[in-house]
Amino acid sequence: MTFSKQFDKIEVTFAKQINKPILMKIELTNRPEMKILPLLKQLISNPWIGALASLAILIPSLYIILDDVTVLRKEYILLLIAFPIYLKSLKKIFDEILDSPDDSLK
Repeated sequence: MTFSKQFDKIEVTFAKQINKPILMKIELTNRPEMKILPLLKQLISNPWIGALASLAILIPSLYIILDDVTVLRKEYILLLIAFPIYLKSLKKIFDEILDSPDDSLK
């Protein structure tokens, strides 16, 4: 077989492959960084997490503030930030309790 016949054979098989429909597989990948965002959204919107986080800020701040009330400290700013978050979280928790049917509490 000469070189030109081999080249023609390669050319024909390549032409047959081009005319065939190409099947592509789409693969769904679950990347770990894509799982973090929905988890963070659930944690932020969870009122129990908000109440615990704000209490974690409130209790030490109050302890430091009550040690010496006359001194202006950064804990006052933390108190101003954490207390509304705590109230908002409690409001969400109580709204969920009041809006739920009585059967779920049993």
